[in-house]
Amino acid sequence: MPLSHVTGATSIPDLHYWHWLTKNPKLDPRNVVLIGIRDIDTDEFNSLKKLGVRCYSMDHVEKFGIGEVMSQTIDYLDPNDKHPFHISFDVDVADPYLATQTGTRFRYGLEGR
Repeated sequence: MPLSHVTGATSIPDLHYWHWLTKNPKLDPRNVVLIGIRDIDTDEFNSLKKLGVRCYSMDHVEKFGIGEVMSQTIDYLDPNDKHPFHISFDVDVADPYLATQTGTRFRYGLEGR
């Protein structure tokens, strides 16, 4: 998982083109929010929890709605509305019915609803 490399959770391969990633500071995992996670194993979930990565599963999205999940995420990342942050969209969060080329073939991903 590339996220584990940029947060320093796993070691970086000793390859010359990875040198930029070995410099500090790394991304603080407490500044990461994953939305729409599904089909992760217990060890991966426990690692995310131990690192302090905030996670919202598809059950959270279904229960609260994507608007509320995004509001909670923004409030968590920037509670005082003073700092910019980056949002990245990984197509693996999409339901494979809609995104047939996703690497996560587990149903119940984000869709148009």
